[in-house]
Amino acid sequence: SLRNISRSFNATEKPTGAIMIPIEIAGNMKEVRKKVRAFLRGEFFMQTLLPDGRAVNRQKLKNGVCTAGINRMLDVMFGSGTQLTSWFLLIINNASFTSLAAADTLASHGGWLEWTSYGGNRPTWTPGAAASGSITNPSLASATMNAAGTIRGLGLCSVNSGTAGILYSTAALPSGRAVADTEVLQLGYTSSITPA
Repeated sequence: SLRNISRSFNATEKPTGAIMIPIEIAGNMKEVRKKVRAFLRGEFFMQTLLPDGRAVNRQKLKNGVCTAGINRMLDVMFGSGTQLTSWFLLIINNASFTSLAAADTLASHGGWLEWTSYGGNRPTWTPGAAASGSITNPSLASATMNAAGTIRGLGLCSVNSGTAGILYSTAALPSGRAVADTEVLQLGYTSSITPA
């Protein structure tokens, strides 16, 4: 067995939005040194569904996981946090957009506004069972626009309206995407944790 075992933990956010969590275990008895890393990744997906059933304008958006989302995940897994079983997709407006930030919350996000010009509440994200380190919604969520405009990104949060929930992640397109009145946007999200 190893003596004088020490552990160090540090989490850093990759520019792509992945979270690298290095866990280092060192033992000086045999000069054994091991490093285990895992990456928390996510990707949003959107496409337009035409009236004839064809899907066009497909785009993928690499996400950044918000600090509030990371804290909630850690609290549920390792603390006494309550599991949140309902999650919803929000749309980010291009108007007034400047940036996304890890410190963004559902109640406070100074670099962007939410786009709400669609029918009903935020569309529900309904994931299947996790497999191979990933979880996703096998059936895409839908939002029908009721005004023309320009959107900029997507997010995942824990309430279907209002600002009282958890903002888990967000992602932005390189530039705005125009949407038309009555356009149907289909939305998806995949979260993955992979060893590296």
